[in-house]
Amino acid sequence: MNEIITRCPSCSLSFRAMPAHLQAANGLVRCGACLKVFDARENLVDAPQADMPAHIASSDQHNDLEQKQEQEQEQEQEQEQEQEQEQEQEQEQ
Repeated sequence: MNEIITRCPSCSLSFRAMPAHLQAANGLVRCGACLKVFDARENLVDAPQADMPAHIASSDQHNDLEQKQEQEQEQEQEQEQEQEQEQEQEQEQ
């Protein structure tokens, strides 16, 4: 497992990423904390595997957070649409 560690230049959150994932996205990642998109290759952290702090998020955790945020946004949009439909129905009556 050949992971790298990168750090968000905006909020300083560090997390692990797989080089293959970075290559597929031209190095771009989205920070799970502040949502800033940045080039992970330009923000690498030099840290030996044995000395990695426990607070470093894995790329899987990062992806899970992104998916959760997307789901929450979708739910909010659905709720807004339902409210708009209800308001339209009330106005028609």
